[in-house]
Amino acid sequence: MIYVALCWASVGICIGLLLFCLTNATLTLSEKGYYIMSFLLSLFGVTATQKNIRDLDHLRHQQEVNSHQHKLEEESSKKVQLD
Repeated sequence: MIYVALCWASVGICIGLLLFCLTNATLTLSEKGYYIMSFLLSLFGVTATQKNIRDLDHLRHQQEVNSHQHKLEEESSKKVQLD
Protein backbone atom coordinates (compact mmCIF):
# COMPACT_ATOMS: atom_id res chain seq x y z
CA MET A 1 0.00 0.00 0.00
CA ILE A 2 2.87 2.36 0.78
CA TYR A 3 4.45 1.66 -2.62
CA VAL A 4 1.23 2.57 -4.44
CA ALA A 5 0.88 5.77 -2.43
CA LEU A 6 4.49 6.73 -3.20
CA CYS A 7 3.93 6.08 -6.91
CA TRP A 8 0.84 8.28 -7.01
CA ALA A 9 2.63 10.97 -5.00
CA SER A 10 5.57 10.96 -7.40
CA VAL A 11 3.24 11.23 -10.42
CA GLY A 12 1.44 14.13 -8.76
CA ILE A 13 4.69 15.88 -7.91
CA CYS A 14 5.99 15.41 -11.47
CA ILE A 15 2.82 16.82 -13.00
CA GLY A 16 2.81 19.71 -10.54
CA LEU A 17 6.43 20.58 -11.23
CA LEU A 18 5.90 20.30 -14.98
CA LEU A 19 2.92 22.66 -14.87
CA PHE A 20 4.71 25.08 -12.55
CA CYS A 21 7.83 25.18 -14.72
CA LEU A 22 5.89 25.51 -17.95
CA THR A 23 3.83 28.42 -16.63
CA ASN A 24 7.03 30.24 -15.63
CA ALA A 25 8.96 29.35 -18.80
CA THR A 26 9.39 31.86 -21.59
CA LEU A 27 8.33 29.44 -24.32
CA THR A 28 5.66 29.78 -26.94
CA LEU A 29 2.36 28.06 -26.29
CA SER A 30 3.07 25.42 -28.93
CA GLU A 31 6.38 24.51 -27.23
CA LYS A 32 4.65 24.22 -23.87
CA GLY A 33 2.02 21.98 -25.43
CA TYR A 34 4.78 19.85 -26.94
CA TYR A 35 6.31 19.26 -23.50
CA ILE A 36 2.93 18.46 -21.94
CA MET A 37 2.00 16.01 -24.70
CA SER A 38 5.44 14.37 -24.55
CA PHE A 39 5.02 13.79 -20.84
CA LEU A 40 1.48 12.44 -21.21
CA LEU A 41 2.50 10.11 -24.04
CA SER A 42 5.41 8.81 -21.97
CA LEU A 43 2.98 8.10 -19.12
CA PHE A 44 0.76 6.21 -21.56
CA GLY A 45 3.74 4.21 -22.84
CA VAL A 46 4.83 3.23 -19.34
CA THR A 47 1.29 2.20 -18.39
CA ALA A 48 0.75 0.19 -21.56
CA THR A 49 4.09 -1.60 -21.16
CA GLN A 50 3.36 -2.44 -17.52
CA LYS A 51 -0.07 -3.82 -18.37
CA ASN A 52 1.32 -5.92 -21.23
CA ILE A 53 3.99 -7.40 -18.95
CA ARG A 54 1.37 -8.12 -16.27
CA ASP A 55 -0.97 -9.78 -18.77
CA LEU A 56 1.82 -11.89 -20.30
CA ASP A 57 2.90 -13.02 -16.84
CA HIS A 58 -0.68 -13.97 -15.98
CA LEU A 59 -1.02 -15.88 -19.27
CA ARG A 60 2.26 -17.70 -18.66
CA HIS A 61 1.10 -18.67 -15.16
CA GLN A 62 -2.25 -19.93 -16.50
CA GLN A 63 -0.48 -22.05 -19.13
CA GLU A 64 1.73 -23.60 -16.45
CA VAL A 65 -1.30 -24.42 -14.31
CA ASN A 66 -3.16 -25.89 -17.29
CA SER A 67 -0.19 -28.04 -18.34
CA HIS A 68 0.22 -29.27 -14.75
CA GLN A 69 -3.49 -30.16 -14.57
CA HIS A 70 -3.25 -31.92 -17.93
CA LYS A 71 -0.31 -34.03 -16.70
CA LEU A 72 -2.23 -34.97 -13.55
CA GLU A 73 -5.26 -35.98 -15.62
CA GLU A 74 -3.09 -38.13 -17.89
CA GLU A 75 -1.46 -39.83 -14.91
CA SER A 76 -4.81 -40.54 -13.27
CA SER A 77 -6.24 -41.93 -16.52
CA LYS A 78 -3.19 -44.22 -16.88
CA LYS A 79 -3.71 -45.48 -13.33
CA VAL A 80 -7.36 -46.20 -14.05
CA GLN A 81 -6.45 -48.10 -17.22
CA LEU A 82 -3.87 -50.19 -15.35
CA ASP A 83 -6.38 -51.18 -12.69
